[in-house]
Amino acid sequence: MPRNNYFKFLSLSLGNLRKLLTVNLLLFVPVVLLLFTLYRLLPALVHYVDTLNVSVSDVAPGQGKLALVFVWGGDENGPWKEDTLYVFRKRDFNSLRKHIFMSRYSGLSLRLLEERSLARGRITGFKEAIPLYSKSGDLLLTVEVKGMREGSIEFFFYGRWQPLPKRMVVLYPVLAALSFVLLGGAFGGITDYTQRVVFHEMKGFPFLLLSIRRNFLRSVAVSFFMLIVLGAVAANIYFYIFMLSTDVSVFIAALNFWMLVFFLIALLWAYPLMILNRNESLFKVVKKSLYISFDNLEYTGSTLFLLLAMGGLSLCTLSLFPGVAGGFSFLNNALKDLSARYTKPDTT
Repeated sequence: MPRNNYFKFLSLSLGNLRKLLTVNLLLFVPVVLLLFTLYRLLPALVHYVDTLNVSVSDVAPGQGKLALVFVWGGDENGPWKEDTLYVFRKRDFNSLRKHIFMSRYSGLSLRLLEERSLARGRITGFKEAIPLYSKSGDLLLTVEVKGMREGSIEFFFYGRWQPLPKRMVVLYPVLAALSFVLLGGAFGGITDYTQRVVFHEMKGFPFLLLSIRRNFLRSVAVSFFMLIVLGAVAANIYFYIFMLSTDVSVFIAALNFWMLVFFLIALLWAYPLMILNRNESLFKVVKKSLYISFDNLEYTGSTLFLLLAMGGLSLCTLSLFPGVAGGFSFLNNALKDLSARYTKPDTT
């Protein structure tokens, strides 16, 4: 069971704590650099995607974070007869979410939205400035809608956002890409090094550097493949959650979430298998990882859960403990125990 493997991993880690900390210290700068650049770039990217459809200007001071809800009409027999824009305080949004969807069928929900909203107004056309006034008659904000989908409910969250300095618009992506390549390229060598620790082979620091150099290109290729696959699915989840159609988008978002889980499980053993099968193509490595994962689904799922928990702890310690080395050490230890299921007993 993965829980027993976790205790084995802890015992092994305590005996090799200096080696694991040395690896984590080696990666400290690229890990912190990647986390910092993502912290600055992701909000800018989300803001850019959001403003493709909506622009907000002339916001009254002191408003804080706001939630803008676009309800696209077309239902002549129900409450949704007009294209309407509601403005709520963001802290009130979650409690009103179900009423936003129920407003298509329930006049009571529609009246609740009207009562709780800071402002509301009709959307008369695209690319037209729409002034929204509070219930006291003061201008709350001005919105320009550039394009939406008919028959849907869509959300836009507004907050005072500080744009990136011009000199950082290029520098941050370059630093993020550089730190990703350094980390992704090092994962293969670290997997090799921690495998030797798991199998109680005495290898020094020079072996780690040699292994990183030997596996660098293959490791970057695996890391880039995982980034593309998992990033695309995560982007789909964000898109369908925050730009929701009343008919199919919730289902699509849920489907994409399970696709994300599927790929996390399917690719879990990719790095250890890449080291164990040096002469095989990356396609065969990924295929073998997929087979092992779903041939041992409960075991793999439990291992993934514990690995994600370790990842959360690593974020709190800036990857110093258990960190990248601890994560790969745990993964190699789990694969070592799992491989016993595929070893034929000696009957001689």
